[in-house]
This record gives sequence, C-alpha cells and structure tokens, in this order.
Amino acid sequence: MGCREKGKHFLAEILYGLYRIGILKNPLHVSDLDSTIDELLATEKSFVRFGDGEIRLIEGESLPLQRANPELALRLKEIISLESDKLIIGIPDIFGSLSRYRRESRIFWKEHLLFYRKKYEKYCGSQIRYYDAFFSRLYYMYHDRELSRQRFEKMKKIWASKDLAVIESKSSHIGVDNDLLVGARSVKRIICPEENAFAVYDVILHRALEYPPGTMFLLSAGASAKLLAVDLTRAGYRALDIGSLDMEYQWYCMNAEEKCHPPKKNCMTRQQDMQAGYYDYLEQIDVMIDRNGNKKEI
Repeated sequence: MGCREKGKHFLAEILYGLYRIGILKNPLHVSDLDSTIDELLATEKSFVRFGDGEIRLIEGESLPLQRANPELALRLKEIISLESDKLIIGIPDIFGSLSRYRRESRIFWKEHLLFYRKKYEKYCGSQIRYYDAFFSRLYYMYHDRELSRQRFEKMKKIWASKDLAVIESKSSHIGVDNDLLVGARSVKRIICPEENAFAVYDVILHRALEYPPGTMFLLSAGASAKLLAVDLTRAGYRALDIGSLDMEYQWYCMNAEEKCHPPKKNCMTRQQDMQAGYYDYLEQIDVMIDRNGNKKEI
C-alpha cells in the first residue's frame, strides 16, 4: 500500500470513527436490509435504489455504461428526494455501523464515505425514511452466509405467483441458470441496450406500458431503471429496481468466495443462447431494443 493509499485509509478511519462515537452527526435515516425486505413483502410499493453512480450522474459525470445527460441528472436529483406512498427509495446502509460486512467491504465503504458522505447529504432529504439499497447485494459483502440464504428465500416471495416483466440488458440473463424467478407465474422480457439506455428511454417505457395491469416489473437497466421505477409506478404498475441481484444470487448458488463472471453473462447472441440451452429464456423475450431505439419483436 503506497503513501497515498495509506493516507486515504487513515482519513477514512478517522472520519468513520467520529460519526460512530457521535462527535459528527448523521442526518440520514436508512432502514436496515431486513426491514427493507419486510416492507416490500408486506406492501405493494415499488423500489428504486441509489448509489455513488447515480450521485456522479447527478453531478454531471459520465459512467462506463451511461454518458452524462442534463435531463437524466435532473430526473435523478428529483427522484432521490421524492416522497411517495407508493414507492420507497434505497440508499446504501453505510452511515451507521459496518460491522456486519466483510473486512474488505468495510474498508471500501469507509473510503467511499470519505468522498461521498456529504454528497449523499446534499441530495437526500433528511426527513425521508430511506431503505437499504443493498437489497441487490445479499451475499458477497456479508459475514453470515446463512443469513444470506434466509434473505434470498424471503425476497423471492415478493414476486411469487406474479406475472413478471423483466427489463434488462442482453448480458444480464436474470433468473437463467438459477431459480431466482422460478416462483413467478410467468416471465416476459424487454432487452434494452447495454450502454446509454437513457438515449432510448422513451422507447423502453412505451413498450413497458403495453403490458397488462397487474404486471410486476423487475428492472436491471442502470440509471434508467430509476426513472422506469417511478414512471411505471405512476402508471399503476409495481416496479422493483433489482440491479445486480441476479449476479449476487448466482455467486450464492455457486458458494463463491470471490467475485467471478458467470458464463451466462457472455451470451450476447441468439446462437450463443441456443448453444447454452437457454431456450426458455429466448421464448420469454418479447422485444429487443437496440441503441438506436429500433425494436425487434421476438
């Protein structure tokens, strides 16, 4: 570890300690992961998650898979402080104790807070009850893998017996090679671009609004998922921004000790999906939307 990294680590530890002992006050209120899952089980509320990527977009920065856009930034800024009785908003549960996380995760989030704590405070509403954005990260960060099992099983009940519409990129393959969606009554899919999905946002939303009432949406579409969750909720649907949940569940099923790239994420063509035996997945695809907004009905 170089001098710069040691200095960053030292400052992060000091700042974290000052908040932990109460010398510095945290104005943000985040319900823990179990309370988040319980809220989504007990209600019909939608869910949208925010992290450092969305904060960076709000501030005009680009991400690897999403270019900066003033309209996108404005909508994200509005959503992160939105108060609604039909939707809950998640931010990382990192502003209190980090003891439940693995050592490397604790180090990462302490250093994250060194740079982003004030940014969260700037854009989040101090009077809003936030929920845990780590709904999408139930496995890798935690010491207790048995608790991860219990949470996954509980979480899957949220969409049990529901008609699902999954909005995802081509590489996602949510619920493929695992039983994440096995309890759903039906599954349909809208495949959107891997990069800069916001450029064709109106096309994605328009196609999603064609699904019948009662459809539940699972969203894994980067920053555009935040907007979709809100707009679909306003249209009368329930929508959950699940982000990288499938990746975490895949690691859990593999009993992975380190992060890895499941082979299904490399299937980017119909031929590759067929070679892998993903016939059910291919039959579930209703439409593929390319980066120009062109729709290929399947």
